[in-house]
Amino acid sequence: MEQLTFTEGKNAVTASGLVGVVMIVTGLQGEDSQWFDYVVHFFDPPIRIEWEKDTQNVVLPAGTASYLISHGWARAMTGTEVRAYNRGLTPEKKENEK
Repeated sequence: MEQLTFTEGKNAVTASGLVGVVMIVTGLQGEDSQWFDYVVHFFDPPIRIEWEKDTQNVVLPAGTASYLISHGWARAMTGTEVRAYNRGLTPEKKENEK
């Protein structure tokens, strides 16, 4: 997993262009994860966003993040949330991205 970079007034992004958001809506929960399903167009198949159960923070492709934010299902991360997210990246998780 990549670290997020925060600039005031902009979305938190990773080096590869993923965007950090905080999910406002949760659909269901399993043992280790929670998820939210949505449909862009009536006849499209559902799209599932899934993330760890103990957080509402998710890192997503920019288009998906923008869509969720614009529809009120997620919000942009604050600077404090970005710092907490980055602190939560263990060396093991950071090593896996190399």
